Amino acid sequence: MNWVAIPAAIALIIKCYLILSKKKLASENSAWYYFVFVFAINNFAELLILSSQDILSSEMIVRAYHPTAIAVLFYCMIYAIGSEKTKLDRALIYVAGACSAFLSIAIMLTDLVLLGGKPFGYYITAIRGEHYYLFQSFVLGMCFLIASILLRNLISSDSEKKKNQTWWLIAGLAPSLIITATSVTLMTLGFKINALILTPIGSTLFLFITLYAYHNDYRKLNLKGIFKFSPSIESILHEDIIQIEKEFLNDGISLPEASDRFQKALLSYISKKESGNISKIAVRAGIGRSTLYQKGVRLGYDWKNDRAM
Repeated sequence: MNWVAIPAAIALIIKCYLILSKKKLASENSAWYYFVFVFAINNFAELLILSSQDILSSEMIVRAYHPTAIAVLFYCMIYAIGSEKTKLDRALIYVAGACSAFLSIAIMLTDLVLLGGKPFGYYITAIRGEHYYLFQSFVLGMCFLIASILLRNLISSDSEKKKNQTWWLIAGLAPSLIITATSVTLMTLGFKINALILTPIGSTLFLFITLYAYHNDYRKLNLKGIFKFSPSIESILHEDIIQIEKEFLNDGISLPEASDRFQKALLSYISKKESGNISKIAVRAGIGRSTLYQKGVRLGYDWKNDRAM
């Protein structure tokens, strides 16, 4: 294996590990979990391009890689839109999906966009067809569209949590979008570069940043906080209470929902403070063990996964 393929190989191993170790997220955060699969397939194609020197398989590898890159951009757009879709969002998904499918079929089955591939130095390079600009235009257009959707979410959303989610998503997507847009622009201008060495790093950073945000309930993005090994449980409780207050005052949540989230935040604080000891938690909360369990079930509180950090 060539040394330039090492980042792609490491990225693929990390994604396989996440797929196996984070199965619980398949139901809790399915959009993120399936994103790992999309990135893993893309990383595998990148690894083949960077490590294969077989002339006979070059064309097949290059033709297979381009649709995986298209799929990543399309899924990025869907992920940016989120679960709450407007009519315009659905229309964008249908149009982008149709363009993605058409372009992928054209690349795989015709020579209009791609003529094939050939070994070039330490990787396989694409032999561009007459209409390769369609792929480049699609990539740049999707990068612009994703950026526009994220900007819209920041401007139009009344929910503090939704805005925080968007900021985390921007932080996660920024490395990949910058690498992709810059490399395509430079290649369009005639520069010979290979972005495949960097794109696996960008996709891996995205997964770790968004996973960190999910486990921290999308608290307000604080770049200094990312590099702290363990935030204090007091600061976590303080941020939770402030976020609940903001959403309630902005009519983002109802009084019962605010009350439930406040109680859940206090339970999480006490649980971490008492290292998950149920008896001590019940005493600290001033209620019986059975009442504590019932309250935890009603609030959807996970006793097993919320321990002292």
